[in-house]
Amino acid sequence: MRKIMNLFYVGAILSIFALALVPAAKADSWVIDPQSDGTVNWKRGGVGLPGSRTEVTYPVGSVYLSAHITNVSQAATFGVVSPITHAKVSFIQSVLLGPITDADATLTFHVVDTDGALVYSGTGAITNGGDGDMTLTNVVDGDETGDVDTFTPTGNNNIDKNQAILIHTDGGSSEDGIPAGATIMITVVPR
Repeated sequence: MRKIMNLFYVGAILSIFALALVPAAKADSWVIDPQSDGTVNWKRGGVGLPGSRTEVTYPVGSVYLSAHITNVSQAATFGVVSPITHAKVSFIQSVLLGPITDADATLTFHVVDTDGALVYSGTGAITNGGDGDMTLTNVVDGDETGDVDTFTPTGNNNIDKNQAILIHTDGGSSEDGIPAGATIMITVVPR
């Protein structure tokens, strides 16, 4: 029994000695910080670190948000919420789930704050170097189920956690007997 106690004490002393040799994390060190929502952030500074200062956090990797538009030929608004902070919308894709006729369908994207106010002044639309509209093209023969359109934002595309991206369809097209839905995929990356 005495030998077991001596081994315990030696182990405890060695553990304390080893901990004393390990340098403490510096406030300038970046650490991985897993979040409860499944995302991961890089974190620097903040409470609990020696020389603490204002905490800086950046998300790691891309997040993909999707929305389903039930009928692009009817004027409507749909939305998704950003789960990460300090990010930007980097790419938007759509796939048409039914044919549209007569005219193109135009989609416009806006970032809105938690109170519903536009984050960017003016029209507030996410832009791509042009007017900020994504056009779902009307193919002459009307058969465009599966048509993929893309949009690469260049302005008004910064977003933070709990802000929403609203998707407006102008209803400019007509459906060909069945509602022409679309699925939208929005890529959000750290900025």
